[in-house]
Formats: sequence, structure tokens, C-alpha cells
Amino acid sequence: MKKLFLTLSIVLLSACSGTNFSSSVPSMPVRIDISILGEYVHFTPNNAGAYLEFLKPPKKYTEAYGYAGVVVYVTMDARYVAFDLCCPHCLNPVKPCRMDNGQSSNAKLQTGIYAICPTCGEAYDLSYGLATPTNKNLKTKEALRQYNASYNSATGILRIVN
Repeated sequence: MKKLFLTLSIVLLSACSGTNFSSSVPSMPVRIDISILGEYVHFTPNNAGAYLEFLKPPKKYTEAYGYAGVVVYVTMDARYVAFDLCCPHCLNPVKPCRMDNGQSSNAKLQTGIYAICPTCGEAYDLSYGLATPTNKNLKTKEALRQYNASYNSATGILRIVN
């Protein structure tokens, strides 16, 4: 019985190893340190729906903002997530997606938080931290490029990197 369990475990673990996602958005350096206890006290995990945009050029020489800029978002389940603002359908770093709460007159979206591409009009839903496309008419099925977000509660620093 133990041999069967061990064999089954090895097979299942090896089956999961080739599932790396590759984004069509080019990989560019990302490094942003956000002081939750200092400069951004409103940006806490219990403030679901809050977001910060970091558009190029970076404010500090030690920071990097990805391909078209970065949005950092607090999800409905109190997690921090970060995405590149470049639409993977258009790949235009000069015209990053803009943030919208789904209530603007030109957007026919449910209430939530969206990153909307100004070129093709695709809306990426950030509400649950996935940044998936919502427009069924466009050919894109790819979500926005995601970056790593880690919060150190001892220092109050939220670090975004790729």
C-alpha cells in the first residue's frame, strides 16, 4: 500500500511540472516597494478594491515598472496582486490599460475593478485577482501578465517583483 501511494504521489507531482504560463507581454524588470505603514496607509489588505497605479517613468532610480506600468490591487479576499498594464492583445507599452470601476458611461460592465485597453477596448477583470479578459468578441483569451506581490507585516513593506 505504501509503495502504491508513493508511486501515485510521484506521478501526480511530475504531471504538474510542465504547466508554466508564458505571457505574450515581454518580460521587463519590476521592482516596487510600497510602504503600507508609511506613505500608503489606506492600502491595507482589509480595503478590498483599492488599487495603486505605477506608470512609467519610475519615480525612483531603484524602481522598475515592467513593460507598460504596473497596477497593484487588493482582492475581495484580502490578497495583494500585481499586473502589467500592457494589453496582451495589442502589446502597446505607450498606451497602458486604464483603470475603471465598471460604471463609466462607455463601459457596459458589472461593478468591479477593470483594466481597460484604450486601443482594442478589452476589459480585464481584477475583482478576484485574475485579470482575465471579459470581452467575448475579441480573440484574446490571455490575462494580464502577473507579478509577484509579497507583504512583510513586520516591516510594513509590500514588494512587487518579477
